[in-house]
Amino acid sequence: MMEKKHVFFRRVSTAGQDLTMQQEADLRYRDLLKENQILIINEDAISANKKSIKERPEMKQLIEWIANDRIAVLYAFDRTRLFRDYYEGMSFQELCLKHEVKIVYTSHGGGHIQATNDIFLEGFLGMFSDIEGKNIARRTAEARRRHPPKKFGYIKYKETKTYRKDSKNSSCLMDYFKDIAKVSNMDELCILLDDYKKKLNCDLSRLITLASDPFYAGYDLSNGNNALKHVEPYMTLEDYQKLQNKKSELFKAFEERIKRLEVQETFQPICGCCKRPLLYRSNVKSNTAQYSCSRKHQRVTIGYSDLVCIVEQVVREAFKCLDIKRLVKDAVLSVNSYKKTIKSEVQTLETQINKHMEELLLASSDYNPNWESDIKYKKLEKLKFEQGALLEALEEAENHLADAKRLSKEFESYLLDISEPKLAWLFSLFVHKIHVYPEHVDIEMVKFDYLTEIKKEFIYQGGESA
Repeated sequence: MMEKKHVFFRRVSTAGQDLTMQQEADLRYRDLLKENQILIINEDAISANKKSIKERPEMKQLIEWIANDRIAVLYAFDRTRLFRDYYEGMSFQELCLKHEVKIVYTSHGGGHIQATNDIFLEGFLGMFSDIEGKNIARRTAEARRRHPPKKFGYIKYKETKTYRKDSKNSSCLMDYFKDIAKVSNMDELCILLDDYKKKLNCDLSRLITLASDPFYAGYDLSNGNNALKHVEPYMTLEDYQKLQNKKSELFKAFEERIKRLEVQETFQPICGCCKRPLLYRSNVKSNTAQYSCSRKHQRVTIGYSDLVCIVEQVVREAFKCLDIKRLVKDAVLSVNSYKKTIKSEVQTLETQINKHMEELLLASSDYNPNWESDIKYKKLEKLKFEQGALLEALEEAENHLADAKRLSKEFESYLLDISEPKLAWLFSLFVHKIHVYPEHVDIEMVKFDYLTEIKKEFIYQGGESA
């Protein structure tokens, strides 16, 4: 059996901080352990306020180790090093309790409270961490709005804490603010942004951000009209407010278009000529996207909308060939076999429980004040716990069986109208690879026992890239 490890977890929020204080605090604990007992996880420049667990690979690794019963003790400087978010922190505490992971906080003094197994107390303390984290984030955001470390179009003078226009971009940036106030529709906005993207060397989203930022008018408008005397403005407050009143909906629509095109990259088609992934490119002006490749061979290209139609056609055909009745029948047989095994184990445990009950009752006629410490009693409690777990598993199996029967009836009607989110899911279920050639598309289906013979060839009459 693998020996459980002692993990020393440290985190700093920004690149300017270091881990020295946390390393010094956990040194006395490390000195008591052998080197092969220790695992060290350092999260460098990771803000627990800004990033969720999904965006913290080191934390995800720690959670996986705990879930796999590989950790005995977890050391951290204090609660805030692990999590700032209350709900994430409570979920982590419950995971540690479930897998019997002891948490030790290495910080001393300052009213610090050591880790406990009291989930109510931990929740109460977690709320303070959450509130403190949000206050830090609020203060940081407020400071950055008024005194950002860098600002496009400005030179920051640290001695006087003032911001003056950068002569390199100031003239072009002033023209941009004047010109964007004149656009009246999406086409004009796209043309303008594409022009200034080259002139200012900015991406499209950043250009919209510049036009929406009151800093360029010399104001912070997050809580009233606060003039920033240390900022040389590019426009007046009145001009800025006119721009927002007339163009904010247009800006919002443009940003939504960009996001939609970015998240649209659902598939991972492969070039049939060079066997490398096709490149995804979007055109904000035309609101279209395509996959393409021209690496030392004839150009291969297919529009995103065309590929969606092709995949949808194939997936619909695959669904027609899916033997749902056989799938459900096998699922029922499998669950019934599982239930039979559980019932047999429950019966065996029932026999053992009765045997231990008799032994306890007949062992002595005298009252034993320490009966809870009796080995026979502990064994009995363990058997009852195991039996309870099996009964829960049996109930869960019954629920799964009922769900399988119900879902099989709903499945077909659910798929009558295939939306893009459903299509992405079905794509992962049925399609293994997509190879795109100059004149045709090859789709390799997943090997699936319940997928009967499917058509080998389809004709798609779509757009120019079909």
